[in-house]
Amino acid sequence: MADETRRMQTYATSDINDNIAEVREARGTADTLGERLEGMTDDIVDVTDEVHTARGSRGAVRRAGKPNVRRGRMEKEVIISVLSLLGTLGGSLGGILVSSKLTNYRIEQLEKKQEKYNNLIERTFRLEERDQVHEEKLKVVNHRLDDLERDNHERKAN
Repeated sequence: MADETRRMQTYATSDINDNIAEVREARGTADTLGERLEGMTDDIVDVTDEVHTARGSRGAVRRAGKPNVRRGRMEKEVIISVLSLLGTLGGSLGGILVSSKLTNYRIEQLEKKQEKYNNLIERTFRLEERDQVHEEKLKVVNHRLDDLERDNHERKAN
């Protein structure tokens, strides 16, 4: 019984450790995404700086090997791409946060289940100890009854 209890505790502990590892991995992914976001932001700033320095005297943006593009059109494209980037990043980060909260909630629930299980094991162990004590007392009572019956038969025989 005790071996099975230990085995069940080992499985439950293993499950909790696996979930903790998943949370740590998700947090690492969030950190990596944050670093990538910083790199992408730096790239956007660099491109914007290049666009501003490449503007000619007539307000057009010069591209290497391509005809000039009107100023208003390029600004709209940059604004749309920046807004798209911000929307994508916001959605991604929001998803990561929600996922992290859900994972933390699930870990808390598993910890509660583990605590209940541990309490059950402790109670079972105490019951087994009581059972052993009662069995020992029953053996003593049976032995005493046998002695009394033997004494009673000896008295009747004498």
